[in-house]
Amino acid sequence: MIKRDANGKWTASNVPKDVNPVYARALVDFFNSLDPLFTKAQEKSDFEFIFALLNVQGMQDAGWDAFETTKDIFETFNKLKSKIKYNDEQLHLFLVLYGLILEASYPYDLLYNLLRIISGERYSVICFPDIKMGSSGKTRPMFASEKINKIKELAKKLGLELNIQPLVNIFDKELRNAIFHSDYCLYDNELRLPKSSTIYKVDNVMAILNKTVAYYEVIVRLVKMYKASYERPELIDPPPSFNADPEEKMVVMVRKGTGAIGIKSNWTQEEIAQGKISFSISRLLPYEQRMLQKDPTLVEFPENKVEKWNKFLHMFPVPIRKHLLPITERFL
Repeated sequence: MIKRDANGKWTASNVPKDVNPVYARALVDFFNSLDPLFTKAQEKSDFEFIFALLNVQGMQDAGWDAFETTKDIFETFNKLKSKIKYNDEQLHLFLVLYGLILEASYPYDLLYNLLRIISGERYSVICFPDIKMGSSGKTRPMFASEKINKIKELAKKLGLELNIQPLVNIFDKELRNAIFHSDYCLYDNELRLPKSSTIYKVDNVMAILNKTVAYYEVIVRLVKMYKASYERPELIDPPPSFNADPEEKMVVMVRKGTGAIGIKSNWTQEEIAQGKISFSISRLLPYEQRMLQKDPTLVEFPENKVEKWNKFLHMFPVPIRKHLLPITERFL
């Protein structure tokens, strides 16, 4: 449905009749606005770009990537949508999803880091530090609206503010606050906010929600697409300030069917035996961690076994899955 044309622009074709046209147009807009940020950052530095794709947050074990859970939540909402018959019930569901998407941290971190990389700066683990509250020493997390303003400021400095504009257009602070405080009413094809006496037409709200879902899906698809662009392990240069060893090269770690899953030093077994220190930053599954421990030079991994077993398990009812799960874990 959505693909690049010969000039590199994203277009929609053969859109199914049951696909909302606002959603379809928003997909095209977001692909065309956000894809150039990925391309420019990748061209600037593979090293920093892969850090951004992997959402590196320091020393973490498996199971600490919050955006993976966000994706699970999104899929759960999609399944629920198909079971709901009435428009009002669907709207309630999508209003909650709107709030969750706009509060998700990783897309903001990703976009800000892409802009940082384009500007020649390093990837940052903390893009949006907590804000100090007066002289008390207390702090609070940065609001989504403040994150967007910070992204806008950097994009403007780089002449890329138009690439961020579709994100700015979907963010409605008043609507977001009303959703999370349960301070809205649905009445006579209107969504009303009692605190401010603001009235939205439901059709207008649905347009915002469709655009927001498109924004989320484009982020997910672009990350997946650019990870997959690293099909084979390839040598890349670390930034000059990363390591004092002038001989060190980095290699992209890849998983078949996924693409980039990490970066590691490219020392051989002999060089490691002579004292070179092997280093890696990666998103590995537990069994892949064990593989790397056995062979610290490993850079190419087979297909995701967990995904394959999960597909197999979902063929069975939940009670049977519970009995099969311990058996499948033996093969991981």
